[in-house]
Formats: sequence, C-alpha cells, structure tokens
Amino acid sequence: MAEENEIQILGWAVKSHLLKILDIMQQKISRRSDRNYTTKYIKTGFSDLQFRMGDLITLSSRPYVGKTSFALNLVKNIAVQDKLPVGLIIPGNLTTDDIIIRLLSICSGVDSCRVRSGMLRHEDSDKFQEAASSIYDAPLYFYDEPNCSIDQIEVAIKHMVENYDTKMIVLEEFELIRDLVDSNQNPVTYRATLERVLDKFVDFTYEYNITILLVIGLQGSNGKDEPSLIDFKKYFVIPYKSDMVLFVHRDRFWGENGKPEEPASLFVAKDSECQGQLLNLMYSRPTQLFREKKFDE
Repeated sequence: MAEENEIQILGWAVKSHLLKILDIMQQKISRRSDRNYTTKYIKTGFSDLQFRMGDLITLSSRPYVGKTSFALNLVKNIAVQDKLPVGLIIPGNLTTDDIIIRLLSICSGVDSCRVRSGMLRHEDSDKFQEAASSIYDAPLYFYDEPNCSIDQIEVAIKHMVENYDTKMIVLEEFELIRDLVDSNQNPVTYRATLERVLDKFVDFTYEYNITILLVIGLQGSNGKDEPSLIDFKKYFVIPYKSDMVLFVHRDRFWGENGKPEEPASLFVAKDSECQGQLLNLMYSRPTQLFREKKFDE
C-alpha cells in the first residue's frame, strides 16, 4: 500500500513538472507570436558560430583565460565591422575607457601595452588611426555604472533598444551586479536572487527581442583544466536559464614560450542547434585578438 502511494505521489510530481514546462513553453510561444517573431541570426565573425535573436547566452571561462577578450572580439566583429548596434553594460571594475583601449588593440593589431601607454611605433600609426575611426563610427553604446542593480540595467537596456535600436547586449562581470553582491553572504538568499536576476534577463530577451550575452567567471585557478557545465556547481541555474552556453579555453601558461600566438578553443556546451561543437582558435596575447585556426596550423 505504501509503495502504491509513493508511485501515485511520483506520478503527480511528474505531471506537475510536465504542466509547468508546458506552461513555460506556451508563454514563450505566445510572447513570440505577439511580436510576429521570426528566427533571425547574428553573425559573430566566426564561421561556425552564430547567435539567435532573442537568446540569452552565457560566455564563461576560468580566471585570466580570455572571456572578456573573446567578448570584445565579438563586439569588434558584430558592431565595428558589421555595424549591428550593440550595447555594453559594465557593472564591475572595468570602465568604458578600459573597454575602448582593448578594442583599439584588437581592431588595430597593435600591442595593448603600447596602446595604453601611448608609446606607438611609426608602423603603428596608420593601423591605430584606422581602428580609432572604425570604433568611432560603430553603433556602440555604453552603460558604465559600477555596482549597478538589475533595475538600473533594465532602464539602460530599454533606453538602448528604444533610442538606438540595439540588437545585442553584452554584460561584463555579471557576478558584480549589485543584487548579487548584496546577497552573497547568504547562500540561500543568493540562489534566490540569482534566479530572479536571470529571470529578468530572460524577460528582457523576449520583451525587446534582443540577444543578451552574459560574461561570467568560473571558480578555480588551474588554467589547464577545460571548463564544463559541472563547474557551475550549486549555481547550475545559470546554464539552465541560458539558451546557449559557451566556454572559452586556453592554457594561460602557454605564453611563457614567447610565441606571438597560442592555441585556444571555444566549446558550445549548450545549444539547441550546435551543442557539442568545438571551434579551434588562435589567440594573440599582446593584442588580445582571437581568430579561427587554419587547417595547416
């Protein structure tokens, strides 16, 4: 009798979860139908990678591996080269000046140390001027507010979409959003806040039909370990809420051999169309430029 009751309870639990999933799917279908939704894609500049409009994407890596650099390479390809409006939201330690200096290096191919110090060589001048002109003309919009809240971010996204027809948002240092920082001392509160913040980003993608890229750091200091979904550990709600999860990886000690470029990779850990896909890349530490690896390299 007890076993029958357990089976019945399990059956109701399965039905409850199924109804919840169907309800969520119906909401998504209804929202997309209301805005005459058709699937469109954003070209990223990497031949085997494209983003769907309206997706929430997580880009992550181990510390000091290059997640911000890769995100800025995407910005270069999408906004600077293809002229698609992109908004950058910076709630953490980076500033707009930091981002622009790194973009100048990526776009010009000039060593970022020389760009930052202003000590350009004669052969750098033309490349630097061309890059500066391209970035100046690019539809790039910044919201640089340290320790900003999710409510402030919502206002910024709405402004960018309504005034500049922004198609993609890149949010740096996701974990430094004020709501998350303020609840960090209590694991239970933090988990609830994290889920609420992620739900807000999901709502933004639907309401404004924009792609949002969240740049999120993974814990762990060993740069040789390839990241995976399990690294999100007790905060697995992050990949669960995301439509696509990307991991950028390289051996951060490789640069000690003095070579100008080093191998890197981008792994699509979650996606409905290209899950499990691996992109082989090359990374230039001086310029922070990522490019696709050629077959003969």
